[in-house]
Amino acid sequence: MSDFYSSLFNLETTIRPLRVNENILIYGAGGTGRRVLHALSKQGHKPLAFIDQHAKDRSVEGIPVLTLTDTALPRNSTVIVAVFNREKNARFSDIKRRLSEAGFSSILSFEQFFLSCPDDFRETFFWLAKPDYIKNRLQEIKAVDALWTDARSREIYRSQLRHRITGDDVGVPEPEPESQYIPRDVPLLPEPYRFVDVGAFDGDTLEALHNQKVRLESVLAFEPDMRNFQSLVERVRVHGPYAPQTLLFPCGVGRSCGSAIFLEDGSESSKAIKDASLTQGNRTMVPVVGLDEILFGFRPNYIKFDVEGFEEEALCGMRKTIEENRPMLAVSVYHQPEDLFHLPLLLSSWNCPAHYYLRMHGEHTFDTVLYVIPQR
Repeated sequence: MSDFYSSLFNLETTIRPLRVNENILIYGAGGTGRRVLHALSKQGHKPLAFIDQHAKDRSVEGIPVLTLTDTALPRNSTVIVAVFNREKNARFSDIKRRLSEAGFSSILSFEQFFLSCPDDFRETFFWLAKPDYIKNRLQEIKAVDALWTDARSREIYRSQLRHRITGDDVGVPEPEPESQYIPRDVPLLPEPYRFVDVGAFDGDTLEALHNQKVRLESVLAFEPDMRNFQSLVERVRVHGPYAPQTLLFPCGVGRSCGSAIFLEDGSESSKAIKDASLTQGNRTMVPVVGLDEILFGFRPNYIKFDVEGFEEEALCGMRKTIEENRPMLAVSVYHQPEDLFHLPLLLSSWNCPAHYYLRMHGEHTFDTVLYVIPQR
């Protein structure tokens, strides 16, 4: 372990600041592209163009949108790839290859650009943080390294640490989207499951489990975004009910019963927010429940948490349920920089001996899930 961590901070970084008067192009004219544009503006840079094959608009905030084959694109430009999501077509190595074949040689991933100027972004993005973030938390990070049950978990964990320091995706394993929540190489508890879906979105997890022929005895699903909840209800009405007992709740899950400020946009990015001053959007108040306070007689054996950075609050609100019933847990650990190491340490401090596995199901390390399998 010591050899890995001693060499981790000696890695040759791929992060570099942009030069004055450097020709800059942004690959991707969506939301991430606009964030890159605003960060560049703070630095005094004005990109020559966006590159986007599928953009509906011919310009974005006064910057022209061109296709990759457009001869007006100077090939001596630095291209910032403003693509940052879980989908297969977002894989940086594939985009970089296409850009290289088109004649570009200076190509930065979104992660590399963010790490070069984190203070120029108005908001944080999922696991992205300043380059010294990991150095300042090294003892916690090392402690989690010793928790992993199998070599694959440790490989994924260490590759993500390297990625967070350098912004380079070399060595990051390919994701396995088709096995999310039912990973083939993790010894799961036997079915059927009494399943609690914390952050049910529109029912996509329930549908995926159904398609994989996972047997569900009962389902409790929680979703506070009302548009998402309506989609959840419709999906269950048309395709469900997925389990003999299926109950849907239009509320969030937290430490205790109450309410929370919520950023509601009818998408999977809807989330509770801890500091309203840092976030823009359609805010509302939503009811929140602590599951220890409302579950009586329901003994879950599988609980999924995907609540956009509110995972710690949701977990703490059902600590008693977890310690008494020792269910299998699937916890998203990519929404905040500390989740990857803080949440495993939190759970390992509770009275529920378990095996810990880490699996990655999306590009750019999205959909990284901590699987906690109780010891029997």
